[in-house]
Amino acid sequence: MKSDFIYVPIVKWKKGEQEALKELDDSIKDKIIPLIEITPDFEVTKFEDSLSNWDNRYFYFDVLQEVYEEKGGEIYFELLNQCDPEYVIPVVFLSDDEEAIKEAWDYSSNGIAIRITSDDLDELEENISKITKYIDINDVDLIIDLKDINENNFSEKKIVARALFQSIPDINLYRRIILSSSAFPQYLSGISRYKIYQFKRYDYQLWEFVKKQSAKHNINLIYSDYCISAPGYFEYKPYMKLSHNLRYTSEDSFIIIKGETIKKGGLDSENVIQSCKMLINDESYSGKDYSWGDNYIYTRCNDDVKNFGNLSTWRKVGTNHHITIVINQLSNPS
Repeated sequence: MKSDFIYVPIVKWKKGEQEALKELDDSIKDKIIPLIEITPDFEVTKFEDSLSNWDNRYFYFDVLQEVYEEKGGEIYFELLNQCDPEYVIPVVFLSDDEEAIKEAWDYSSNGIAIRITSDDLDELEENISKITKYIDINDVDLIIDLKDINENNFSEKKIVARALFQSIPDINLYRRIILSSSAFPQYLSGISRYKIYQFKRYDYQLWEFVKKQSAKHNINLIYSDYCISAPGYFEYKPYMKLSHNLRYTSEDSFIIIKGETIKKGGLDSENVIQSCKMLINDESYSGKDYSWGDNYIYTRCNDDVKNFGNLSTWRKVGTNHHITIVINQLSNPS
């Protein structure tokens, strides 16, 4: 299977994220294997058709815990069985039972991925050893997922990452080691409207730190993040006041411009144009030819444009740009 990819973007399998992948330049697509996460609000009947947005390309497959609570324990294999075994890489957890892990292993032609979090640190070596008794670790990817990372827990996450790496027996024998985390803020409620906010990409800083450590042990560490989303599932409630917000990524920061609420015309032309012009005039903007998403932002400021999208469109825009800049950053390290 594909061996030259350098990035695993974790995407919630929604319309905006699906189309963001579809609009990527082929040269970018060739360097990623996305991890798609099924959320509770996903329409199961549309799953097979939705995979056409990433047709004939490898992807990791996982289902959020909230989906099991709502749709039952069989939903994972109900959806997995709709994936092409030639391209899907099932994601399992150390807490999964042996039968489920074996079934996922048998279904795919590409081995499996084991997703490990800081909660697994206790008895990690013992639990991994149990699984590797009945699968070949040469065909297993380890996804070390440290979830949220920020200024306050950055030092702690470095310690946890080091502890996880030291606790995994025969770590060099696994096919790949993937380090994932997310520095995108969980909540935007405290952000003022029509101001440019920057949040450091501690997820990328963590990867750079661990990359240096892992190189000493001959480990090829692959970068992963949650793009322009926080980990977990955000459940919309009717009383919530959703706003248009422009999410953008520079080499060292996430840029957020929060607009009006949808009820107050947040997606009206004048409000979208205001946000887009603020970004275009900022030094962080990469230029209209950088990605599909960048071009969309630029063209919203033209007088003849009539369509200013919906919330899904703007998730597509930001995700498409984010994946592009990450690939360019990883391909040309400073």
